[in-house]
Amino acid sequence: MTCTMGEGITMSKTKTKTPKPKKNMALKLTTARSVVPEDLRVGDGVAVAHTDLQVLADQDPPVGENYRVIKAHYIPHDAGDPLKVKAVCLPFVLAVNVAKQHVTLDVRRQHLVRLDPDYTRQAFKALGDKPSLKRR
Repeated sequence: MTCTMGEGITMSKTKTKTPKPKKNMALKLTTARSVVPEDLRVGDGVAVAHTDLQVLADQDPPVGENYRVIKAHYIPHDAGDPLKVKAVCLPFVLAVNVAKQHVTLDVRRQHLVRLDPDYTRQAFKALGDKPSLKRR
């Protein structure tokens, strides 16, 4: 179909398909949540959030006083790395990381957070192993 637009200008009208907008996939936002050690189960996805450290003060205390203990929280370099719980014997947790290395966690020192199962599955798939997160 052609259209004439004054002064002899002719434009052709052709039907062009406009691409349908792709469905916006909503980003599923999840958060890692603190977990009390008693709620840990085999198959849970967890990560170390921070570690508690206790050291003795480096100076000798005055006579009659006890040594002073200094407590500190720090975030280790591997904090946030996904782990899969293999066994629980409080205060210890046996877990496996994406490199299939087993690690023992002490929940008296290491603060654990539970990861979303979908996140854990995707992280293990992207970084290495493919665990099944089925609870027993």
